[in-house]
Amino acid sequence: NFTLSVGGRPKMPPPLLQLNNFTLSVGSDLLLEGVSAQLVEGQRVVLTAPNGAGKSTLLRALRGAVEGDYFHLAGGAVTGTLAAGSRPPGSVLLVEQDNLKWSDLLPSAEADEEELRELTVADALDLAAAAGDEAAVEDAEAWRRLTVAADKALGWRDAAYGSTPVGRLSPGCAVRAFLAVALQRLDVKLLLLDEPTNHLDLPSALWLQEALRASGKAVVFVWSTTAVGV
Repeated sequence: NFTLSVGGRPKMPPPLLQLNNFTLSVGSDLLLEGVSAQLVEGQRVVLTAPNGAGKSTLLRALRGAVEGDYFHLAGGAVTGTLAAGSRPPGSVLLVEQDNLKWSDLLPSAEADEEELRELTVADALDLAAAAGDEAAVEDAEAWRRLTVAADKALGWRDAAYGSTPVGRLSPGCAVRAFLAVALQRLDVKLLLLDEPTNHLDLPSALWLQEALRASGKAVVFVWSTTAVGV
């Protein structure tokens, strides 16, 4: 069973995502049946459930099925301005615990996932900017300002972001860099976060909490325990 809590004061329709009699299954196991709900701009939704209940699967379904996915939309539909097939590129970003997709974060960069993972965060943003992504220019400058401030205030200096490729960062350092860039990018309208604080220390978790609030983005979180303060 899922427990749902909602925060923020969102604007009303049109919905970003709307579940209409939504039924989701994995093989013969039914995860959700006949669910109807909607997500609007600026809304923050927290889903909590025991491990193995299908929280991560639901996030992948909201992102939109891709080749190789193991779940099945057994009934109903997902509609809305950010529904798969009609959304602008890069507008919905899934942030999984141990599977960060830098190519999803920077779709304009003329590089595949393996190539991006060999670059520093700043170099990856510069590559996206060189490919014509004007927002990446501002994102790169915002990232540099953040790392200067966070080096001292949050202890980010130890990550050596200026010289370490993203593929060689520790899990916690990679997650906070990924989220920091995602929160700056104007084209990201919806974040799907799979237990995002698992690899973060307390100062970085508190930073994330405030940064999410300030961003105004719609967010769906999943946690294995009841989330507070979102």
